[in-house]
Amino acid sequence: MELVVAMMISVIVISVGFYAFLLFSKQLGKRQTQAGKLSEYLLFRRTFGRDVERAEAVTDSAEGGPLLLSVDGGALRYTFGEKYILRCSGEAADTFFLRSRAEQEDYMDSLPLIRFLRLKLYVNGDSVELGFHKNYSAEELMQAGNPIHAGNTNNE
Repeated sequence: MELVVAMMISVIVISVGFYAFLLFSKQLGKRQTQAGKLSEYLLFRRTFGRDVERAEAVTDSAEGGPLLLSVDGGALRYTFGEKYILRCSGEAADTFFLRSRAEQEDYMDSLPLIRFLRLKLYVNGDSVELGFHKNYSAEELMQAGNPIHAGNTNNE
């Protein structure tokens, strides 16, 4: 009889300990997923901000199309999807798994250059609005206003 009682108590203690372990591991998994999404958001914000800052021109290719950034003679394309943001540079592509939407674009007067862009991102169920400003130099504005002579420094 004492052996049966001891076995029942040990079964109860082991099952409570196992349940606590399962609960703890489930919560840890949720926290890791949330931290991964936050890390993805911070990486996107830093990368996109750096790309906008370095770009000679930021344009929108078409309505709902990719965002084009001219950086160091090359082109970066940002495509904003419902479940991801795709960054393409030549043959290389980076994917940020964030839901996003371009909220507002402000263009330069009479030029196709974007000087302000507001994005709405969804991170861990919360919406976050980011604003990016692009300040253009006089040289960049002159090249954008006269695309025939862009990059041509000869006075022919």
